[in-house]
Amino acid sequence: MPAPASTRARKRFHQAFARRLEAFRHNLPLALAGDVEAVHDARVASRRLREAIPVLQSAARPAGLQKLSTRMRRVTRALGVVRELDVSLEILYALGTIHSSLQPSHSRVAVGAAEERAARRDDMLRVLQRIDADRVVARVNDIVSQFDRGLATSEWRLVLAARLARHAERLARAIHQAGAVYVPERIHAVRITIKQLRYTLELVGELAGLRTRGATNRLRRIQDVLGRLHDLEVLKERARSQAAQPGRSVKDGRKTESLAVVLEEQIRGLHADYVKARRTLVGVIEQCRDTYCPPLAAAPVIATAVAEDGDDTEEHGRGNQSLPGQARHRRGTRRRVPGRQPAPVDVEGDRSLPGGGEGPDRS
Repeated sequence: MPAPASTRARKRFHQAFARRLEAFRHNLPLALAGDVEAVHDARVASRRLREAIPVLQSAARPAGLQKLSTRMRRVTRALGVVRELDVSLEILYALGTIHSSLQPSHSRVAVGAAEERAARRDDMLRVLQRIDADRVVARVNDIVSQFDRGLATSEWRLVLAARLARHAERLARAIHQAGAVYVPERIHAVRITIKQLRYTLELVGELAGLRTRGATNRLRRIQDVLGRLHDLEVLKERARSQAAQPGRSVKDGRKTESLAVVLEEQIRGLHADYVKARRTLVGVIEQCRDTYCPPLAAAPVIATAVAEDGDDTEEHGRGNQSLPGQARHRRGTRRRVPGRQPAPVDVEGDRSLPGGGEGPDRS
């Protein structure tokens, strides 16, 4: 005899949060100890927890959830700068191996990055040493254990539907604003919204049992492309900044600029890959609106507010928001589903390039 729906839902919730909490609890101490990969893994774990915490709003006071989200945001920010410098050093090492002519400029930029990393690591330690991972895990587990009422009312499904619709709309906006001409800040905004949408879709699959793996894999592949592009852009700006420092000889400046030129070429290639992949992103957005939001929003009780994680500065967030108006209908009335009337994303008629945006700007 199959288990009741409530039992299956409870099991899914416990498993989903257990995975996220264990990743956070395991990697944070390792990051503090200097493990480079753990810095990355702890940061990803903090992001996944930040996306999951608002789902628990029916089992905890909003202030308590906001406090947890704020702690996770501090962890994400503290780890982020160090992780960025770790990646810069890895890229420099690889480039120095492949392009021997870049070795002198590579070494100068690497020394500067290593010195900054040491200073930023001290800042990271000051923040993270105030975060008790075991205490965070215990607090979230306590909330999850009190979640029976939330499971019964299905309020969590509406929270997920609202967040999924919001992230899909933000991604559609970011793609439209980025166009097909390479502007680093706009492409960065696309990358961040892809990440947010992906982590929400993972939750939808795990908690609601919907088949989201294909969509999340497509988002992950494009996120990887844009992540590499972002890492190269950060390193390129670092190289050019060093080349422009007072006291540099013209010869040294030219050598460092040659490193920036190599990075620029790789960036343009990755941007071209992104432009080609925009159709895939639009497909995922439409899938969220048409396939995932409707069953999530078809719940018997409508939540009145969504506990929103305060966004990082880098994530271009807008702070706390309520559920979309179309979700605020009482039982027995006709409901409109969050995200069902979207603004279209036009990748064919992009005005950023002649001919409808058939490639990146290489000027």
